[in-house]
Amino acid sequence: MGVRVRKLARELAWSSGQVLGMLKALGYGRYRSTEDMVSDSIAAQVRKAARLGKRADPVAPVGGRLARAAEAAPALQPHPMASLVSGVRRQGVAPPTPVPALAVAAPPASASPPVPPPPVAAPPARLVAPPAENPLLGKVEALQREVASLRAELASLREARSDKPSLLDLLNERGLRGADEGERAIAALAVARRLSAALQTLLPTDPARVRRLLDQGLVLVGGPIPPELGVPAVTVAPERADVQSQEDIDRRVRAFGEQLLLHGLRRVRLVGVAPRWHAVLQSALDPRVRMSFTPGGTRDALRATSDSEGVDLVLLWNVQEGPGAAEAYAAGAVPVLRAEGRDVGHLLQAAADGLIELDPDPPRP
Repeated sequence: MGVRVRKLARELAWSSGQVLGMLKALGYGRYRSTEDMVSDSIAAQVRKAARLGKRADPVAPVGGRLARAAEAAPALQPHPMASLVSGVRRQGVAPPTPVPALAVAAPPASASPPVPPPPVAAPPARLVAPPAENPLLGKVEALQREVASLRAELASLREARSDKPSLLDLLNERGLRGADEGERAIAALAVARRLSAALQTLLPTDPARVRRLLDQGLVLVGGPIPPELGVPAVTVAPERADVQSQEDIDRRVRAFGEQLLLHGLRRVRLVGVAPRWHAVLQSALDPRVRMSFTPGGTRDALRATSDSEGVDLVLLWNVQEGPGAAEAYAAGAVPVLRAEGRDVGHLLQAAADGLIELDPDPPRP
């Protein structure tokens, strides 16, 4: 069974051309006439497209079945007698109607040649703004010049060093082999106080490395050297010392511990305290207080959050706070104290003063 194109058009309130256009859009281009029969399955697709509101470009329908049959029929050949006897023709066929010749009128003579069209004016030139200068280019050029200057300085230092022997070369020339024998020789000269003249002539090729060694590997004590230090120490005047006498350290540590117990803070994390101070700070601390240490460096939001976990107080010593660190410390549930300077006694005093300013009975999380 099926339905003709024209009936399907009436059913959908479409024109026959719209139905044929939808059939072509669905891939059924063989339907070209209003009398063509459309199968039920294909008609269902057309109805579904109509319900969904889809439309296609209409296709002009051709003749029906009779017109296609006439087109498919072979052309009638002229009767053989038509060439012998004038006026003989096949019955049922009307004589051809002569087509009158169409007279083509000559174009009127033009009195003057055609006027050429006016020239088209060229569009005005667009004003293109020069590209904006990138501010980063200036910074890159400045950094490149700085790198070139540093390389030239390093090359000059290497050239100067190549002309002069190092201290280790001089020790090897004397007959000492290796850094161990060289250190013992320097220590023997220092004990005998024979290095004062040589110290003024020694020029380090890497001052930053020597400065880092003196800052991290040597402790200046303003009194008797505490045995708990465990690192090289030198006794100097109290105003230039990193740490005072052992009695002064014990007094400050006990005051710090009392303030911690007063506020109910038994778990303390110290950030940025060098390992050489760990034993000194724990020597006189109340055993009820547990002190932990974390390396320093620049803190970000993640490290700041980690510092505040599992403790009751965070003490920052010479710590740089990056973006988001201060907000992370403030959002934590524990107080955070900050101290600056090289003197560990100043660290303990700043921590004790900061605890005094806190609420003596803070709410516990």
